[in-house]
Amino acid sequence: MSPDDTGLAFQLGLVYRADNQLDKAQQEFERAVYLDPNYSNARYFLGLIYDGKGTKDKAIEQFVQIEKLNPDSQEIKNILENLRAGKEALAGVVSGQPPIEEQPVEKLEK
Repeated sequence: MSPDDTGLAFQLGLVYRADNQLDKAQQEFERAVYLDPNYSNARYFLGLIYDGKGTKDKAIEQFVQIEKLNPDSQEIKNILENLRAGKEALAGVVSGQPPIEEQPVEKLEK
């Protein structure tokens, strides 16, 4: 396992998050962001973990960076509005589809 494999760190973060191992997921998403500061998807999940842990300021930092990289994303604007209002990040937000590289292989084959 390569410690500087951004994609691996992201995938491990997703696995740990799905298994509710949030501290480990946070570490992996933080590693992915450290390795690639423009990795919006890693920042997105990292922001959600920070939000879930009650550290809204850190969550806001992540979503501000995502907004800089994706200025046309209404979803990110809505998430930031929620966080700044003290609400949960995804309150009333309809999440968009994940990027194609994150969709399960069986969906890509159809």
